[in-house]
Order: sequence, then C-alpha cells, then structure tokens
Amino acid sequence: MVLWAVVNIMLITFGGPRLDPPPFVWLQGLLTLGALLQTTVILITQNRQAESIEQRRQLDLQINLLLDEKMSKLLTLVDELRRVHPALEDGTDPQVEALKKTVDPHRSLETLEQMLNEDEQA
Repeated sequence: MVLWAVVNIMLITFGGPRLDPPPFVWLQGLLTLGALLQTTVILITQNRQAESIEQRRQLDLQINLLLDEKMSKLLTLVDELRRVHPALEDGTDPQVEALKKTVDPHRSLETLEQMLNEDEQA
C-alpha cells in the first residue's frame, strides 16, 4: 500500500500520468476485493472443518454404542458363567444387572433434549 501511494504521489509530483490520484480509489477497490476473496476462502475452510468434525463425532458415537453392546454381552456371559460355576456363590450383583442393559440411543437423546429444555426454562 505504501509503495502504491509513493509511486502515485511521485508520478503526480513529477508531472507523469495520473494512475490513481489521492484518495487512491483503485487501491481501496483492490484491497476490498482481496478482503472479499480472503473472507470467502476462510468461510469455505471453516465449513469443511465443521463437516469433518461432525463426521468424527458421529463415528465416535457409533463406536461407543458398539462398545457398549459388546461390554453388555461380555458382562452377561461372565454373569452366566458365575451362576453355573459350582465353586462360586450364587448371588446377584445389582451393579452387574444394571450394566448388562445396553444403552438405547433414542432414549438417551430424548433425555438429553429434556434436560436441555429444563436448563433453558430455568
């Protein structure tokens, strides 16, 4: 910008052609165009990053649900093994019974939405 101003002022001072006399309208136009292009590129990049983050979140959720199902199945198998093994005492553990149940994602989503609505109302 300084170079643009110096060159144009020098041309006017030494009687050269007037390319962009002060207040440098062409320079302002070029800077505005550059800012517009830069803003567009930044917004496109942020959009792509947001999509990528959302895909990662969905993948994490699917993996966590799958792991929950597997852990519930393992707990069920271990509990059944404990019940049939003659050396172990036959008793029920309420924590194991609770952990054997898999998470219902739809029910969890409803609970989360309900909690968010309560927070908004408070």
